[in-house]
Amino acid sequence: MSYSVYFKTNRQIVPDELFTSLCAKSSPLIIVSDDFPSLKCGVKEKSLRGIEINRENDEYEVRICSCASKEDYYLFINAIETLKETYQVQVYTEDDEEIEAVSDFYDKEWVEAQMESSMQATCALANHSSSAITYFGLFLPYCIGPNSLKDFNIDLHHPDMQSFLKLIDYFVEIQWSLSGKESTWSRLAIQNPKDNSDSKRLSIIHIKDNKLDDFNYIEFAPLFSICDHDSGKQVVIPFEALPYVAYNHPLARIDDYQFYRAPEFTVKDARQMMEVAEHFQPDDLFQYPEYPGNGYSEEQQTFILKWNPSISSITMQNHIEGIKIIHTGYFNWSVYEWEKAKMGDRFYMVRVGDGNTGIVMSGIFISQPYADEDWNPQRNSRRIHYMDMKPNFMINPEVHPIITTSQLYEAIPDFDWSKGHSGQLLNTEQAKKLEDLFSKYVQKMLDFDDKTNIAVTNISRHI
Repeated sequence: MSYSVYFKTNRQIVPDELFTSLCAKSSPLIIVSDDFPSLKCGVKEKSLRGIEINRENDEYEVRICSCASKEDYYLFINAIETLKETYQVQVYTEDDEEIEAVSDFYDKEWVEAQMESSMQATCALANHSSSAITYFGLFLPYCIGPNSLKDFNIDLHHPDMQSFLKLIDYFVEIQWSLSGKESTWSRLAIQNPKDNSDSKRLSIIHIKDNKLDDFNYIEFAPLFSICDHDSGKQVVIPFEALPYVAYNHPLARIDDYQFYRAPEFTVKDARQMMEVAEHFQPDDLFQYPEYPGNGYSEEQQTFILKWNPSISSITMQNHIEGIKIIHTGYFNWSVYEWEKAKMGDRFYMVRVGDGNTGIVMSGIFISQPYADEDWNPQRNSRRIHYMDMKPNFMINPEVHPIITTSQLYEAIPDFDWSKGHSGQLLNTEQAKKLEDLFSKYVQKMLDFDDKTNIAVTNISRHI
């Protein structure tokens, strides 16, 4: 998401000359790139994303990306004014409308409108995907998602500008405080074996000679890795899984995904993180799991989890509270056929026992199976296997209509929907039938506006 204006000129634009003129209006200016085809600059300690002046052949573009700071937008305006004054050019909007007087197009109200648009778009994307949006700042990335928004008391559905501006100010401070620090970002990348044109860069922590390499913070990249050169072990996970791995270690969260390193973070901590990270290492680092309700996927298996609130450690009240925190809560469940399950597979949770029984949750597994103590302490402390989950649908079955047990039996009669173990694998035919039933149902649920009793994310509306 960005906003641009365009102009052409036969006169050569000299970066030093341009920056000197611009500094008179936006001092002190920080130059990030001073060579065409792309110049990039920002206002010292006030810019978040800065602005770009790009050249392609004889056409120039002045561009600002969304979710920037107010100072970035004013710098954008100053750049247009400076170019018009210094080079006597005609400037046009993206809609090919000529800008004769800059002040007629861009003023305080325009800046506020851009900030409002950024806020609404960010919240809408975070709500739809239940994950963070990564923006690339003047020096380093920043990730805004449900957790960052929650930290600043920003309601995804009804955000307010004052809180959002505080969030932007926070990211400006982070941008400048970390600009000269060491990060874990690496030029190393993993190539997709299926597609030579596709590769993913790594953010890496190295262990060598029983020492950690120097870093001040863990910087975002598509993949996160810990490499222990002493043992020859390496683990690689999607960066989005890092919060699960970093939990309870001397790391302080910067945003939804990135972390500061505390002084007391040790080799022991890194190796313990490696053990946890093994649960989040997918079989295919280039797989993009599709959520239930968006069509059948042959790459994903489908498991049925069962929940009886009258005997489960998760009560009906716990479930209802989970609906409210679907974006930021932690969810896991025991899986009976865990040896067949893998990270990225789908699940549907079926309420069984008394009351309105049927599907009350769906989503994907975001970890591999792992052993832990039984959730029921009365069962001789046996160890069972769990998987962490990311729901994309949750509903209160006492308030809204659900896909009932009767409907499930009617559609798929050769599966026991009323009793049996939690975490059983459906065969391909059963999974296809259930996906068809659920996708038609969940499309109707998109129209319900009840954030207390129903939550739907990662569902594309079918037209």
